[in-house]
Amino acid sequence: MRTEGSWRVDVVVGLASALTFLAAWLGGGSLWEYVNGGDLHGMYLPWFEEVARSVWHEGRVPLWQEWQFGGTPALGLGHPSALYPPTLLLFAGLLSSWAALQLLYALHVAILGTGISALLRPQGVGPVPAVVATLVVTAVVMRGPLLAGVDHPSFLAATAWFPWMLYCWRRAVTGRMLPWSAGVALCYAMQWFAGYPDFPFDFVVLFALVALLSDDGPLWRRLVVVGLGLGLGAALAAAQVLPLADAVRESVRSEEGDQHVVIRSFFAVLSPVRLWTIARDTWGLPAVALGLVALTRVNRTRLAWTAGFVWAAFALTPPFAWLYLLPPWSGVRFPFGWGGGTAVFLGLLAATGVATLAGSPRRWVRGLGVVLALAATTQALVVVWRSPTALPAIAPGNPMFRAPVVPQAAERARLLAEAAGSDRILSERDGRAGAAIRYHLRMAMGHEPSLISRRIVHLLAAGGLYDNLGMFRDHDWQMLAAKPVVASLLGIGVVAISPTKAAPLERAGFTRIGTLPGGDVVLRRAALPRVRLVHRADIAPGGEAGSLAAVLATPDGRPDVAVLDEGSVHPPLAEVPAGAHEAVRIVDDAPERIVIEATVAAPALLVLGEAANDGWRADVDGTPAPILHADHAFRAVWLPAGQHTVVFTYAPWSVRIGMLVSLGAVVVMLAFVLMPARRG
Repeated sequence: MRTEGSWRVDVVVGLASALTFLAAWLGGGSLWEYVNGGDLHGMYLPWFEEVARSVWHEGRVPLWQEWQFGGTPALGLGHPSALYPPTLLLFAGLLSSWAALQLLYALHVAILGTGISALLRPQGVGPVPAVVATLVVTAVVMRGPLLAGVDHPSFLAATAWFPWMLYCWRRAVTGRMLPWSAGVALCYAMQWFAGYPDFPFDFVVLFALVALLSDDGPLWRRLVVVGLGLGLGAALAAAQVLPLADAVRESVRSEEGDQHVVIRSFFAVLSPVRLWTIARDTWGLPAVALGLVALTRVNRTRLAWTAGFVWAAFALTPPFAWLYLLPPWSGVRFPFGWGGGTAVFLGLLAATGVATLAGSPRRWVRGLGVVLALAATTQALVVVWRSPTALPAIAPGNPMFRAPVVPQAAERARLLAEAAGSDRILSERDGRAGAAIRYHLRMAMGHEPSLISRRIVHLLAAGGLYDNLGMFRDHDWQMLAAKPVVASLLGIGVVAISPTKAAPLERAGFTRIGTLPGGDVVLRRAALPRVRLVHRADIAPGGEAGSLAAVLATPDGRPDVAVLDEGSVHPPLAEVPAGAHEAVRIVDDAPERIVIEATVAAPALLVLGEAANDGWRADVDGTPAPILHADHAFRAVWLPAGQHTVVFTYAPWSVRIGMLVSLGAVVVMLAFVLMPARRG
């Protein structure tokens, strides 16, 4: 049983682990100028800053971002961590982004340490082994596949909540079921809100495995708590989960299944040599040795942890890999979540190994325990210390890791915005730097394209601009030059490009108009206006493929014609009478609400060059109007002759239902916590 005040010991373990981590982390240079790729500066940090600014300064949760890829659902992306409390608090503006980022890592080490201490205490494991376990878990996450755990904050964040899930589950099984099941739910929801969905997917399997193999309470009660906690946790996270599912449905993820299989195969452990390499370089031999010591005194808890470790370690190897025949795992590209599970179970076993050796009556065995514990701790701290510099340094000349943060970034953004006006911008460097989000530049590209509208993807791919893995291969400028209609349709009026690559676009009609800080040149070419009136519609048969072929069939965009999908229904259109005047302009431009005023001389289609994702609705003069897919990927509404106000509003069912379900889950959780204790 836990003794009175033992929570203070857990807090001390968490703080000690966090401070030790932070000392090694900062001593190694901290995380900023060393990055694995573009994710940290191109995706995480700009979004953290943007979401916190929206919540604290504008009083709104961002649902839609309009600045890259023609617009995408903000909650559907996951990576913004728009509903994750630690991110919202740390990036609220009181700290620099650098300080907030370092504290974000340290905070999750503290959460991890307190959870591990609370979980280990009933096993007779004291605070010192708990600190060892926390540092081992942190190091394994950092040294996971592709070193992605270093500069992907969501990896450590999601992992940190898993020990707390296990702790709350045990308390629910052995004590008050409902209040502690609410604790399981809260921890599981936090994994979702942290932003990387692979972790909550994978931890479900590991959590259920521990429940099946443990001996804490009767089986029915163990399984009921699992179902209750995970179900309520998913409901609590519905405000994140449902928009994510909606975004996946509208993306190209379902069309990339074969590529997912190939990518996942790189994570399989298929030979003893591969296993030895992982044990030596990722898990650490001292920690593995301590884990093996723990198995010399097997009980059901240690057996459950061992089973969880084995499953997580071999999750991409048959027969465990058969899980990926089932959704949602079948849609996963990079299965990073298992690395967090491996780390947690190895840390728990290592700590129990330390306690086992420390409890031996033989002095030399106790000494061996001290040596192995010091070796595991030292190796973990060395890994943390070396983690930032294990990644490539940001360098403008490095073709794979271009500088996402340059001293002239703000000035570049200002010059690009002035050159583009209402047109979109195409820039490899600024797209990878997260400039679209950070400086609110309207860009055709950006970072992390995997969940954007598949219709936008079709157009980008046709112009050689799409990289489905987000690895940022160079754009194929020859393809774009051969299909200038792609640039016109996407509204690309300005291209920032290295002068050594500009020739194909200049031959295609782009004109050089200036130079940016950093040496890129600015090219200009007329594109279709963001909003326009058209009086002719061509119906393209053959669904999405047919409409794509129709819009690409012309050498350039046609401002007076819109291509509509087969089956589109609208009242008749008419030509503009001779001498008649028409005008259209955007009078209010917010991410989730665009107001357009139009003077229409004859029945027309108003075409808005923004992604036509489900969830957008249109009102014409206060009356709901259907939105049509125009030019394959964009929005259009029919207007009769006269003066009109058109309002586009983003309010998808997934967000509305998700928010309601989450609020309902909060009410249920509060009821669980406040229910009086019952005996029996």
